[in-house]
Amino acid sequence: MRFVLFHPAASARWGWELRSRATDAVYARSNQCFIERADAVASVEAVQGDVPTADAYDEAGLILVPR
Repeated sequence: MRFVLFHPAASARWGWELRSRATDAVYARSNQCFIERADAVASVEAVQGDVPTADAYDEAGLILVPR
């Protein structure tokens, strides 16, 4: 599993998805959108407590280093 941040071009808001590493299937998606990227990252970090083996990646595919 991996978290992926996204920022759709049509939207000024950030969100995240929890995806399968093997198939890229989406298992979960943030239920709110965030104006600030940092708020989306904080949301990922909060959920990562429940999925500690899932890495997090930004919109460019680069791994996010935990704070």
